[in-house]
Amino acid sequence: MAAGDVLKNLEEKLNAVIKDFTTLTVRTFVGPVTGEWGHDDKFTVQGRATTKLMAMTEVSLDGDTDVLLPPKADGSIDRELLDLHHGTVAEAHAARTALVKAIVDVVTGGKK
Repeated sequence: MAAGDVLKNLEEKLNAVIKDFTTLTVRTFVGPVTGEWGHDDKFTVQGRATTKLMAMTEVSLDGDTDVLLPPKADGSIDRELLDLHHGTVAEAHAARTALVKAIVDVVTGGKK
């Protein structure tokens, strides 16, 4: 592969990664799951009809954040579910921040 092709391929891949960084989405589902976490992190959700999306958060690159959390039957918020979901969002945000920092370090050669 010619050097120009390698650079074009790298540019396309970096553009795809950067585009993926524009929105962080975390979804919390409840339902039966089977399988084991393996090297490819594959698992199976049994009975999609019985699996429910219980919470979703989307954080845009500019910081705009949308949180979806359906109320319980009595109209109140399920605090335990909210805490679990927020913990997952925090972990996803930290992982993304570390990945962005690593990419910036590679691009800049670690220079500040």
